[in-house]
Amino acid sequence: MWQKGHIGIYIGNGEYIAEDGSAYGCRRNKLSKAGFTHWLILKDIDYTVKKEVDDEMVEQAKLIVNGKEYTVERILKDGTNYIKIRDIADVLGYEVTSKGSIAVLTKQ
Repeated sequence: MWQKGHIGIYIGNGEYIAEDGSAYGCRRNKLSKAGFTHWLILKDIDYTVKKEVDDEMVEQAKLIVNGKEYTVERILKDGTNYIKIRDIADVLGYEVTSKGSIAVLTKQ
């Protein structure tokens, strides 16, 4: 944004930031309180709003325990593998119960 002798950067929600001299530094202000006369768009800036993608995929996976292969469900989220505790307990021969928010595994 521009007005004679001054520039500002629009940051959304009706606000802008601008350098207001050495006494004040960089300040955030309401656009409605400013007297900007021009809006400028720079050609080298990508102004599109990017949404963060929540990459999550559920798939069948192999789990090998003591040399024996089992098929379990795994969740791939943001590059990390998650396997359900119930699937692991089943493979190991445990039953899963809970005490509040605590998982309890008991040998079957």
